[in-house]
Amino acid sequence: MSTGRFDPDTLIAQACEAAGSDDFGEPDGWRDGLALLADGLASESYLNDLGVEIAVMDIVGPLRPGLSDPSSSSASHAPAPPSCSTCSPRTRTCGPR
Repeated sequence: MSTGRFDPDTLIAQACEAAGSDDFGEPDGWRDGLALLADGLASESYLNDLGVEIAVMDIVGPLRPGLSDPSSSSASHAPAPPSCSTCSPRTRTCGPR
């Protein structure tokens, strides 16, 4: 498994590229939660290659709406990613899947 796929800066860059913007607005402390989630996935998960790609999509997807649309006059903020390795960014629930 490539743990480099869970590098927070890489995940943020992927979201920025997909959204066509790099403006997350004012910091809301979500980066700390992203770092904890990424570290947990990289060091504690036992994902195969497909699982890694699914986890990356589950992280990058929720980051994209937080990017300000350059054509929009109002800035939005990225939602805080789950802060534990048992949380699901897709369903925003914690616990066994």
